[in-house]
Amino acid sequence: MPDEDHSKTIEKEFVCALVECKEEYDISVDVLREGLTNIPPVLFLQDVEANELLDLDAQASLQRASQGRWEDIENSSWKQLDKNERRSAQKLAAFLDTDRLFQRQRPAEIDTRLALYLIFRFEGILGKKIPFSRGGSARGPAFRAVLYALLLAELRSGKPAKPNAAGLASIIETTRTKEFDDLMRQQGFERTSASAVQNGISLALTVALARKRTVDARGTWRKKRGTY
Repeated sequence: MPDEDHSKTIEKEFVCALVECKEEYDISVDVLREGLTNIPPVLFLQDVEANELLDLDAQASLQRASQGRWEDIENSSWKQLDKNERRSAQKLAAFLDTDRLFQRQRPAEIDTRLALYLIFRFEGILGKKIPFSRGGSARGPAFRAVLYALLLAELRSGKPAKPNAAGLASIIETTRTKEFDDLMRQQGFERTSASAVQNGISLALTVALARKRTVDARGTWRKKRGTY
């Protein structure tokens, strides 16, 4: 059972963030509360969690994503990979588990699929990409509303609710990149909460792959700059 005082604190912070959003964006508190707390039950199922990137079958899905074989992602398995593909999948998974992508948190400490649902749900209500400030630590009423909605969802699912502002900010920033937009377009995905429900595993892998491509692009740029 979650600690009652902890639950009340999270609920209080959530309501405060919603009130700030009403003042900042002129959105009804009730509309936001309903949108960010009425979460489809499928997102709480353990066997479809999308943030467990290092599971063998998840590694296979990630490999298919890196190959652009989008139609095979949802039903891919480790057994389907040949020797070279397994080696490539292991290298990619190892890369995604390094601090180069998660400087402050480990990947498994945030449910990417659920986070994407809440991000896209808020954006659907607001009518534009979620605004937040990134000077130092992430902040802003929209960011705080999504963060505490995520914590409330974790409490609902029986998980320990631990604030992971850095992890959420990393996901939001990744969804703003050209790499993410390109991968979404290639797969025919829409930036909606419905898409996060229907294509959750693929979208979570898309976030991971977009991060890798962003890091690779930065590395290439630094190398080119160093040649001058």
